[in-house]
Amino acid sequence: MKTHWSLLSLDIIGFASVIETPTLPRVLAPVFRERAEADSVLLPPFSVVGDEVFNCTPSNMQEFEVLVGQGKLTRLPHVIPGKTNYDLWVNAEGVVAYNAKAAVKKALEGIFTERLKLAEEKFAKQDYAAAGHHASVARAVKPSHLDPLVIRAAAERLLGLHAQVAFTRDIASAYISPAEFDQLVKARTGGESTAEAKAARVMVGIAVVKSRFAVPA
Repeated sequence: MKTHWSLLSLDIIGFASVIETPTLPRVLAPVFRERAEADSVLLPPFSVVGDEVFNCTPSNMQEFEVLVGQGKLTRLPHVIPGKTNYDLWVNAEGVVAYNAKAAVKKALEGIFTERLKLAEEKFAKQDYAAAGHHASVARAVKPSHLDPLVIRAAAERLLGLHAQVAFTRDIASAYISPAEFDQLVKARTGGESTAEAKAARVMVGIAVVKSRFAVPA
């Protein structure tokens, strides 16, 4: 049984997720098919080093179709030849593309900057639902960055969505303690004392440092 494949001998026929509405932009995990053996399908997770793909889960077209029908995989409308240093990704409008890694990184950085700015603007205008949405899109691009999570939790708190605040706090606990996160959220919502506000500003600086050194998703 083969254990590794040349990326240049593979076609991308789908990816291991579904595109939801609204769409969260991200890099997608492709599903490959061997060009020379049409029934040989390679499912993620896998590793890619240069043009070599290995540690795949071997499968076949019948299983692929079953998984598509179960909503676990998505079939692409057209096959895409595999290329070295390329990523399959989806933007905030739900458009799937296969581009050079550098171009994808630049595009995602632009989405993050734009959506975080929109989240700040909507929050300032007290449009908390929109602020939370834009913060969620920004967070999809940079999961370890705290600003989108803080804005989202603050918006959820002001909307009275306490269960969602708890969920967002739990996500943030991978990068900061719940107590520190709550202080940052209070600083956003104006519910803290002068002493708490000062402490929160200090923790913002700490949080930024933690975000910078967190392992990117």
